[in-house]
Amino acid sequence: MNEVYNLSDLSTYRTQMMGIATLMIIICHSCASKVIMPDFLAYLYRFGNLGVDFFLFLSGLGLYYSLSKNNLNSKENHISFYKRRLYRIYIPYLMVFIPSSLVLMLLGEYSVYDCILCLSTLEYWLFHRGAWFVSLIVLLYLVAPFLYRALIGKHKWIIAMAIIIALMILSNIPIEDQSSTSVPYNIQRAFSRAPSFIVGLTIGRSCKEGKQITVKEMAILVIVSTITSVILGFWKCIWLVIPILLYILTPLIRWSKGSWVDKSLKFLGKISLESYLTNISLNGILIVLIPTYIASPVFYGRYLEYTIVVVAGLLLAYIINNVAQRIIKRLQANSCY
Repeated sequence: MNEVYNLSDLSTYRTQMMGIATLMIIICHSCASKVIMPDFLAYLYRFGNLGVDFFLFLSGLGLYYSLSKNNLNSKENHISFYKRRLYRIYIPYLMVFIPSSLVLMLLGEYSVYDCILCLSTLEYWLFHRGAWFVSLIVLLYLVAPFLYRALIGKHKWIIAMAIIIALMILSNIPIEDQSSTSVPYNIQRAFSRAPSFIVGLTIGRSCKEGKQITVKEMAILVIVSTITSVILGFWKCIWLVIPILLYILTPLIRWSKGSWVDKSLKFLGKISLESYLTNISLNGILIVLIPTYIASPVFYGRYLEYTIVVVAGLLLAYIINNVAQRIIKRLQANSCY
């Protein structure tokens, strides 16, 4: 029981963990894409939705490292920070959704107005569609410098819990209109997942300083988190268990180091954002191109359809990631002059 775990592992294996999150999202989207599967698998696949919370936690963690390296005491540094973040999000986003929106417009599914809403990431807030994760993370990035300043002091966990409780209250306010066009409902659904980002940002300092946690302390955290999740409802307390689940995965990641599993997870981790975007966009296009009324057994269960989405999506994500990185480097180099 004297064994200790180093919280810096959450940062050391962040890329592989992003890869695991990517796999979980692909699995989750298979269910959302109505791929036919046994009931028990459909139930398990719901937990692939945790991949979004993995993304949010790891984004908050990574953002702490980024913010801790920057002096944000001047307006210029704030602008520089926002440029880097928005480049990382919007360049891949536009590379995916400009052609996707044009295709959907040619197919008669999108109007010019719909294209504008899609490219601005506003379509989630107004119509509950599109890359909602991007719509949320853009807002979280905008407030991140202010959250960082509030969460680096000795009372950081008290402040973090106050923010999380406020978000939980917001996410549990009864809303009569729960349609896709209900802006309050869409805001509530998105911000109910934000606590994982807050936890990641708050724990960042402990990870960077290599703080250690004993087996006993870890066991207490697991027990308390489990009991709280059961009492309040698991999906209301995901933020409690995400860092624990990720940390439990670190021995497996460490054990696979150098293997094809490790290399595969690193690959998926590096293209995590792009693969999420291509998965959504390709799936949306194929739903239009391959209507559900097609009776050919080739399309039974939507297995072929989703296999095309996954394989083509990962290939495109890799290409887009490489091109986007070159564009970002050039933009950052030009901004230095």
